[in-house]
Amino acid sequence: MPTIGDVARIAGVSPMTVSNVLNGRATVTAANRRKVEEAIQSTGYVRNASARALKSGRSQVVGLAVLEAVSPFYGELTAGVEGVLEDEGITVFMASTHNSAEREDSTLRRFAELRSLGVILASTRFTPALHANIARTRASGLAVVAIANAQDDLDACTVGGHDTRGGTLVAEHLSALGRDRFAYVGGPGEAAVYQHRKSGYVDGLRAAGHEVRPEKILDCAQDTIAQGIEAGQRLLDSPTPPSAVFCANDLLALGVLQAATTRRVRVPDDLAVVGYDDIPFAAGAAVPLTSVRQPIREMGEVAAKLLLAEIETGPAHEHTHQVFEPALVARTSTMGAHADRPTA
Repeated sequence: MPTIGDVARIAGVSPMTVSNVLNGRATVTAANRRKVEEAIQSTGYVRNASARALKSGRSQVVGLAVLEAVSPFYGELTAGVEGVLEDEGITVFMASTHNSAEREDSTLRRFAELRSLGVILASTRFTPALHANIARTRASGLAVVAIANAQDDLDACTVGGHDTRGGTLVAEHLSALGRDRFAYVGGPGEAAVYQHRKSGYVDGLRAAGHEVRPEKILDCAQDTIAQGIEAGQRLLDSPTPPSAVFCANDLLALGVLQAATTRRVRVPDDLAVVGYDDIPFAAGAAVPLTSVRQPIREMGEVAAKLLLAEIETGPAHEHTHQVFEPALVARTSTMGAHADRPTA
């Protein structure tokens, strides 16, 4: 197997120069960098990551803990994270926590045991126990960035959307359309992200002179299409079905759209439906879905860059809290023929 020495000999440079090229340092001249890259190509040299990890005490790995790896939201987020870190020669290990406190705890411990450079953690509820786990993880030498709501108070860098504002945008949109019977379909009630979206929606409707009756507020056990179908059926089968429904994510909204189809309820004539996140499936639904857009991939990219900054600066690092403003994208599910208009 070729070594750094072999690459250096063929390129006519020192082993240190080869190492500098491999580590992306800017001190190497363009001519020498080209020689090294050509020598690597001709020899088939592959860096020994294990030896490098032994020398530095850290593996070139970052952990990414998400709720569900198969979720379209987390697929987009992961693409953003990987796009940044892989350019730095860092491998991303992903784990699903399934919104379980026990799995969050064990996942953080496992990433620490792997001597990872750091962890990017996505959770819907930052409890005191999770705060303590984050502090423990950082104390072990790992950098930590959280995908968190703007209102979460964490001792870590955070990236997230302004969910309360997003809920308010939905209320303003539906009120402007003249709807008068409102409902809300959310995910697990203990999830802060859904609490904030709901409060923004309810408070926004109240400011416009509307109310959401308590029986029209449904918090589902899971934020899935199947749960959205069940919630939609309950709402549409009630004596006073709503004329507008805000769903706290797009999967729930797609479920409500399916329920409307089976009940022969016309969307948007009889029922306006709004989702949240603007995942790729939203625009491609049978009835294109109005949704609150978050720049999901960009959120992943920023999280990765914040993690790299903390890895680089170490204990001197100062936390950054990056908040992305939401935008409502109006499509057929609320606007009919007047669709595909983004609003601030």
